[in-house]
Parts: sequence; C-alpha cells; structure tokens
Amino acid sequence: MAASASAGAGPLNVLLGKLSTMLSDEYKLLKGVRKDIEFLHSELGSMNALLQRLADEEELDAQRKEWRDRVRELAYDVEDCIDAFTHHLGCRGGDADAGIIQKTLLKMKKLKVRHKIASQIQELKSRVVEESERCNRYHIEAAAPNSRLVKVDPRLAALYVDVNRLVGIDRPREKLIELLTEKRGIKVVSIVGFGGLGKTTLANQVYNKIKGQYNCSAFVSVSQNPNVRNVLMSILKGLEAHCCDSDDEQELIRRLREYLQNKSYLVVVDDVWSTEAWNIIKCAFIENSFSNGVITTTRIESIAAACCHDYNGQVYRVKPLDELDAKLLFFRRTFGSEDACPEHLRDNAKYILKKCGGVPLAIISIASLLASQEVTCKEKWDYIQNSLRFELEENNFLGWMKHVLNLSYNDLSHDLRVCLLYLGMFPEDSVIRKDDLVRQWVAGGFVSDKYGRDLEEVAGSYFNDLVNRSMIHLTEFSKGRKCRVHDLMLDFIVSKSIDENFLTIIDGKQNKKGPFKARRVSLQFNNREYILKPENMGLVHVRSFAFHQNANSMPDLSKFKLLRVVDLMGYFYNELDLTSICSLHQLRYLRIKSIQCKLPRQIQSLQNLKTLELGKCVDSIPTDISHLSSLHHLVFPKDMWLPDGIGKMTAIRTLKVFNLGENSERNIQDLGSLTTLRELKLYHSARSTYLNEEWKRKEVLLVSSLSKLSNCNLRYLCFSKYSGQFTHDIFVSWSPPLFLQRLHMLPCPFSRVPAWIAQLSQLTSLKLCLEKSPTDSAIELLNGLCCLIHLILHVETVLDRNIIFCSTAFPVLTCFGFCSGAPWLTFEQGALPKLQKLDISTGAYSAIDPAQDGRMLVGIEHLQSLEQVTVRIDCWYCSEYQVEKAEDAVRSAIKINPRDPNIQIKRSGPTAEMFTEDFI
Repeated sequence: MAASASAGAGPLNVLLGKLSTMLSDEYKLLKGVRKDIEFLHSELGSMNALLQRLADEEELDAQRKEWRDRVRELAYDVEDCIDAFTHHLGCRGGDADAGIIQKTLLKMKKLKVRHKIASQIQELKSRVVEESERCNRYHIEAAAPNSRLVKVDPRLAALYVDVNRLVGIDRPREKLIELLTEKRGIKVVSIVGFGGLGKTTLANQVYNKIKGQYNCSAFVSVSQNPNVRNVLMSILKGLEAHCCDSDDEQELIRRLREYLQNKSYLVVVDDVWSTEAWNIIKCAFIENSFSNGVITTTRIESIAAACCHDYNGQVYRVKPLDELDAKLLFFRRTFGSEDACPEHLRDNAKYILKKCGGVPLAIISIASLLASQEVTCKEKWDYIQNSLRFELEENNFLGWMKHVLNLSYNDLSHDLRVCLLYLGMFPEDSVIRKDDLVRQWVAGGFVSDKYGRDLEEVAGSYFNDLVNRSMIHLTEFSKGRKCRVHDLMLDFIVSKSIDENFLTIIDGKQNKKGPFKARRVSLQFNNREYILKPENMGLVHVRSFAFHQNANSMPDLSKFKLLRVVDLMGYFYNELDLTSICSLHQLRYLRIKSIQCKLPRQIQSLQNLKTLELGKCVDSIPTDISHLSSLHHLVFPKDMWLPDGIGKMTAIRTLKVFNLGENSERNIQDLGSLTTLRELKLYHSARSTYLNEEWKRKEVLLVSSLSKLSNCNLRYLCFSKYSGQFTHDIFVSWSPPLFLQRLHMLPCPFSRVPAWIAQLSQLTSLKLCLEKSPTDSAIELLNGLCCLIHLILHVETVLDRNIIFCSTAFPVLTCFGFCSGAPWLTFEQGALPKLQKLDISTGAYSAIDPAQDGRMLVGIEHLQSLEQVTVRIDCWYCSEYQVEKAEDAVRSAIKINPRDPNIQIKRSGPTAEMFTEDFI
C-alpha cells in the first residue's frame, strides 16, 4: 500500500508505510533493529496524527511551527536511512560466478553496512524520543476547531465598492442579466473562476441592477464551513419573509417554499464550496409561474455544474481583465489616471501588470501597496517588483490576496496540497505537460494508493481536481494535456513551499535558504557565468532536482545518492557527464531535453527507474535498457534506435518515438508482446525507404504486432505526422486495439473509412487520411463514435460534393480539423452543438472559384458554441490579389455565425504543416 507525503509533515505517511513493510516477515532484521523499528512506527504514527491536525490550521504560533518543522526534518532523515537499509537488504550477496573468497568478502561488507545503518537507526530513535518529550513538555497540540480565529470576510468590500471605481464590469454584467431573464421558471447562473477575479463583485452588480424587477430578493454568503441553518435564515431575512427561530432545516425550507409560492424572486448564493451545502439550499427554491433568478458563485467547476444541473442553468466563467482594463484599473488606483504615471515607472508597471495577470484583487492590492509608498520613487518600485513573492507573505496590503489564495489551499486534501506545491519546481510562464507532472508526482512519493488503483490514474485525478478548483489552468485547446499556473498562484506556492521547506529555488539572485536541508531543488537562473557550487548549497539530501534555464556548470548528480527525480530541461554550455548516475539507486524519473550529455552504456542498476525521457542531445540509448524491469515510460527522439530485446520490457506503458526504419525486424515483432503498452508513437522515414523488400516485411510485421494488442490496454496509437506515407490501405483489415482513446493515422491513407472504426467505442481523438471524399455512410460511421471530442479529416483530393453533417452529428465534438482542396462542408441545424474550434485548410483558388457558388461552410451559423476558426490558405502560384480575395471570401463565409468567433487566417505553401501540435 503506497502512501503519500504531505507538505507540513514531510514524508511521514510514506515513512509509516515503509516501516510497516519492514516489520513484515519478508525482511530478516538484525537483533534489536526490529524493536527499534517497532518503536519508530509507534511514536511517529502518533506524531503524524498531531501533524495532520496542525496542517489544517491556517496559521501556527512560533512554538508549534518549530516543532512541526523539526519533526518533518526528522521524518526525512528516518526515511533516508530506511531507504538505504532496504536497498542493502535487497542487494544480492554476490555474483553466482564469484569465488568463495569474493562471496565471503561481499557478505562481510554487506554485514558491516547493516551494522552501520542499525547504529544510525539508534541515533534517529533518540531524536524521536527527544521530539516526543518536547511535545509533552511544551503541551503542543492542535487548536480545537471552534477556537480558530475567524478573519473579516474579504468579500464584504466587494459588496460595497463604488460602481464608478469598477473596470470591465459592464459587458459581463449585461451578459449575466441576459442569461437570467431568458425564460420562465427558475434560471440558475453559476459564476465560476479563480479567487480574486471579482465573482462576488459581479454577482452583486447584477443583483443591484435587476432586483427591483422581482417581488423579493436576497444576497447570502455560504463560505467554506457553512452553517446551512444560518444560510436559510439569512435568505428568509433577505426576502423580508416572516422569520422563525427554528433550528430545523426542514422547517426553514418549508417556510421559504411557502413564502415564494406566489412571488418572483432573485437570490444570490455567494461562495459555494460544496455540493452538499448546495443540495440543501436549493430545496428552498420552488418552481412557480414567474421568472425567477438564482446566481451562485464558486471557485470549483464541478460545483458550478452541479448548481446548474437540475435547472437547465448555465455556467459563466469569469475571465481576467484584458490588458486595457487592467492598465486602467491599476493606474486609476495608483495615480488617479494613466497619464499621471511617470515615464520612468512604466516598465515597472508593465511587469507588475503582467504578474497580476488581469486579476482585479491582485491589481487593487498591489496598487494600494504602491500608493502607500513614495509613489514616484523608482527604488521603492524596483524593490517591490523584485520581492513581490515575499511581499505576498509579509505585507499587510497584500493580506487579502494571501487570504483568498489560502482559502483555496486549505480546502485541498493533504495529498493535493503537496502536489500543488510541487508546481513551484517549474519557472514562471512554464507550459507543463500533464503526463510529466503526473509522473513526477508519482516518482516523488506524493500520490496515495486509493483502493488498489493505479498510482498514475490517481495522480491524473489530482491534476483534474486542481483544474476543477481553478488552481491551475489548462492551456487553450490542449485537450486537458497541458497547463499553466497563474503568476500569483505560483508566488503563493513558492512562498508556502519555502515556509514548509518543501523546495528550494536557486535563481542566481536571492537564494533564500533556511536552517534545514534542501530536499527539492529547482535551478531557475539564466546566467552563463553563474557557477554552481554544490558544496556550498548542501544538496546531498536532495530528492528532486530540476534544471530549467542556462548554466556554465552543473553539480555532479551522482553525489546526490537520494535523488528520485531528475528533470534537466535547460541548456548547458558544456557536455554533461552522467556516466556515474548508476549509483542513484532511488532514481525513478529522468528527463533530459536540451543538455548535451553522455549517458552510461549500461544502466540496469537503476531498477527503480520508471520514466526515461531523452532529447536529441543524447547520442544513444543504453544497451541494456531492456533489463530495467520497472521501466514504465521510455521517450526518445525518432532518429534513435532501441537495442534488440524490447520484448523483455514487460512493464512498459509508453514507447515513443519508435522508428520503424532504424529498429530491427525482431523489435518490430516484439511490439506485439508488450501487453502493458498504453501509448505507442511510431515513425518511419521518407517514402523511398519502403520501396524495398525489407520495408514491406516491416509493414507486415507491424500490422501483425499491433493486431496482437487488440485486447490489451493500448490507449494511444500515433503515427508521427513527420513520417512518410504507409502503403495505401495496409491497415484496412487489421484488428485494432479495442480500448484506444486516441488514434492518429494521418500518414496512413485509406480509400474509405475502415469498417473497424466502429469497434472503437472509447475513442475521443481521431486523425484520419482519406484518398477521396467520404460518403454519407462514412460520416455516419464516424458519427457513431459517441465519445469523439477531437477529429481531423485529411482528404487528399478536392471534394466532389459537399460533406453534410446532419442535425444529430457529433454531439460532443469540440475540435474539428478538415484539410482538402476545398472546404465544402454543410452543417445542419443541431449539428456539432459543442464545437468550439474549427480548423480548415484550403487552396486559394478553391476559395474564390465562382463554381463553388456558396458551397463553402454552409450552415456555419448553426454552430452555436463556436469560439475560434483557423483557416490555412495554400497560396502556391497565386497572386497577392487572389490570396486577399480568398481571405475575404473565407471571412464572409464565417462571419455569419452569430457568436462572432475569433478568425485567424494563415498563409502556407504546399509543404507547410497543415495542423499544429497544439491542435489535437
């Protein structure tokens, strides 16, 4: 049973699980060591229970904080010792071919190491006793839940703000009013967004503007730990109904329903944190013959959806202020107007506005801080700009901002908190891939085993939960596979991480270093001259090491014996020698992207390694890669080849990019035995390479191997878009993996949509290349894929007819890409109801051909969710006039859509990419 680390308690949960394992019969312990481990397990278990309660308090006094920190560091040291002990216990006594003397010497060496570790356990036991006595001596305990200090609610200021001081409120306010008044019955609109975006302010402005249109109205706040009885009482008072003093929630709901039976009403339910509270409150809202409005606000997407579910309501996502409104608000609050800002402070203002990211509360808080200083003093502005991260922690003017962020943080489970803090390892403005983050969370020991579920699946649910809570944001149209962290949230994370000694950031400027050992280190400087001196940084206890910028020197990673995660994403000016990393027996994750480095030829000693991701800067894959029995994910450039024997990689889940031209026929055949595969990306070289007999054999072997995986867990099969084309219809009669969720086959042309596509009931993303126009029955076949969210169709010829999408076509499709000589598409009313992004490629001549006679994008006005249309026009052999005319024709065809989608028109040549990686 895997356990997870927590931020405040360090790895205590993980450690307790390891101690339990060591006490099992599997391990033969030295005399006395078992008792010591039993003692550690008992005492640390009690300490952990107290630490978990302390972690739920927003603030700790100095004494309890110091004790927490000491126990956390103790837990790290105990875990390090236990890991070393476990490693040596698991080591073999010697090679089977070794002589008697060699075996004896090895056993003696092993025994000596065990005695040494046993002595360390004794020392750690003494430290545990000391901390236990200190806890009793100073009466350290968690505060009772009802005794915690309740701060003034920051939303109060939002309720009474002068409307003339608001910026960017008009358009969202009018949109919400439109949504609330469009039908009879109860109309629920749920406002959702990141803390500080102004949800309460917006709801209050709508409320004040239209409440006179209703017979009665109320504005109530629910909060994080609601007393539902008090909330119902507040609604009664707000509606000016006859109040009662009943403690019975059912009686209060009955009174409310009775009062509202023959009245129109408007109720704002602000700051909802749980569906449980909403499910009780909503019982008070009765359907009658009037048009009634209910507005809810929340930070959590799933709760917003739950509020709307029973009422055919609508979720309204609050967006940050755009650049113009953000500037207007900032300068108005700081100087009175933008014109009053001195020229020498404009660069500072630009940086600060970027840091605020359009969040009104952040803009107002920082503007108030600056306005309290000598407002034109550049030195003060420079100081605040360079220390915003620490000002968030210590400055009273930013107290509300910190409190708002803390509310979201404290609402997380302990597992989620540590996963959120780990995002501080990535520099500002990073685009973070979900897969990388999930694998690093698992490798770092932050993910709990939930009811026997796969740890990466649990970590994936953690990622989705953080998105759901608006604490991280998906990048646009990334299909949930990439995210960003808002600058303010990142500053909060780093501030919290430093306080918890969770991570250490080295940026070449101000490396804030506390009294404790560094456990996770992220190098985020960009200075070639900056020299890293590990002996001055105390990095020997580092568990996670990330390098994201540029440097002229690098610490010798082999000296960090406790490393679990190594993420080398920056640029190193010299070749990095990693031939000695085989001594990192705890290493679970190794990613090398831009650093020119030398790997060892053999790495089979890294038996805990689960992820190995190599960039082009690495010359070759170690020859014994197939001996890594725990390896789950192997990612490498398409021009590399794998040594023979990949059939031994029985745990492998991800394999990309597998080059069919470079790899042997044996390896291609062995693909069929990798039954644990979940992701497979394939590549082959240009067309000329498969005209020979060898290539034909490889094609046949590949189809045979993939067919053997038809009943396995393969979820993602991708043929690299940079590949040459396969033989036409070679896959038309194969048996596809039935559990595929993403299938990308653009280099594999089909004469028709293959019949086997209907078997892929779980498919969410499909890229397909057809030689000629798809028939109505082919579109109907694709329409049968009820889970399809992303679709690209590439037709190699000019369409000979319009492709018609009927009224029931593709009910959940959000992204559709179509490439052909002419985009002759017809959308009937009701088709593609959730389509947000349309990406088409066409020729300039086709767009202006009089013969098309309005055949381009017929019925585009029926696409009711369309947000963005990207058109790539092939301009080969066209004059500037013809291209401009084609662009005008495309714009005219799209602009009839009433949602006024964003239109991007790009020009391309015949060899340009038709679709970017970001699109599916």
